[in-house]
Amino acid sequence: MLLRLVSRRFVVLIAALFLVPLTPLAPVGRAQSDEIALIQGQVTSWGGEPVVGASVRIERIGVGIITNDDGTYALHIPPTRLLSDHTQDIELVASANGFASGSAIIALGPGVVVTQDFQLTFTAP
Repeated sequence: MLLRLVSRRFVVLIAALFLVPLTPLAPVGRAQSDEIALIQGQVTSWGGEPVVGASVRIERIGVGIITNDDGTYALHIPPTRLLSDHTQDIELVASANGFASGSAIIALGPGVVVTQDFQLTFTAP
C-alpha cells in the first residue's frame, strides 16, 4: 500500500514538471517581450559637422527625437509602440532645416539595439 501511494505521488510530480512549462507565459496575441528597442547614432553634414536639432523619426509608429549639441540621438522605443513582437524592417528618417532628408531601412524589434548614422546634404537656399 505504501509503495502504491509513493508511486502515485511520483507520477503526479513528474507530470507537473513536464506539463507546467508547456503553458503559455503570456496571453495569446500579445507581445511576450517587455524589452525596449534602442536606435542610436549621429546626424552630420557631408563635411562631418554635427547637425544640431535634426529630427530622427519612425513615422509608421509615430516616434521620434531631436539630436543634441553633438548631433547624436538615442531613441528608446517601448514594446507597446512596436508593430510586432518579432523583428521587422522599418524606415528611419532624419531631417533638418536647410538639409535634404535621409532615410534608412532598419531591423527593429523588442530588445534590438541599432546604430544608424546619417550624413545630410545642404539644400540650395
